[in-house]
Amino acid sequence: MRENWDQRVIKRDVKSWLGPRLILAALLINLIWEIIKNNLDPDIRKQWPWRLIILDLSATATLAGIIATLILARIQLSKSTHPYLTWTAHQEPSRFIQNSQRTLHLKNAGPGRAIVHDVKYRYSLSGESNNNADPLSTCEWQSRGDVVARIENAGLSHHADFAILALHKGAGIPPSGASDPGTEIVALNNKAMSVLARLDMRLQVVDTAGDRHERIIWCIKRSPYDHVRRVFAFHQDVETAEENTDAEKYLEQGP
Repeated sequence: MRENWDQRVIKRDVKSWLGPRLILAALLINLIWEIIKNNLDPDIRKQWPWRLIILDLSATATLAGIIATLILARIQLSKSTHPYLTWTAHQEPSRFIQNSQRTLHLKNAGPGRAIVHDVKYRYSLSGESNNNADPLSTCEWQSRGDVVARIENAGLSHHADFAILALHKGAGIPPSGASDPGTEIVALNNKAMSVLARLDMRLQVVDTAGDRHERIIWCIKRSPYDHVRRVFAFHQDVETAEENTDAEKYLEQGP
């Protein structure tokens, strides 16, 4: 099944979205009933089931107009308070780790606030095959704690090689201005980029109208050959560090 990487509404508020529509449908059925009855002969209207009256024609039409107005107001409220979650990824300094090669920021560019409902992650390691791949690393969404523990088991250190911000249920994401870079949510250095082949984040938020939105963030996106480049860069950094250490020892010992 193809992933939907765009923001989408996955659940509407039942009370304010579905309720008025059900009431309007019932009123329209009753309105059609009353219109048919009014076009029958008076003698036929006295017979069953045409004697059944729930609401008369004028009251039904008035209530249907009111409910339709409420539905239109609800639609307008959804548009005016719709949060729009955007994200950016750049090679720039991170607040959590040093030498970050990929720093991601989350931003709400919409007019309405967003309240975090759920956050899940999934990952896969570089070089995993179908035979030895961790089944949870490629298909199932996991909590932040589980993903951090599994990535650390792969040889990476949290807050040294990578960092994942803890976003809990109930946290607010207020609207941001154009100059606001947003909140840093993920940071990865060269070692993390060489070990991790994929890291996705699924963020679900609730807006002012009670609708639930979902956005999947592709934390690592690269070409098939980028892994080779990252591994080469990482080992090159290690060799440079070792050469600098040898040079320091030579200077300390003297010629």
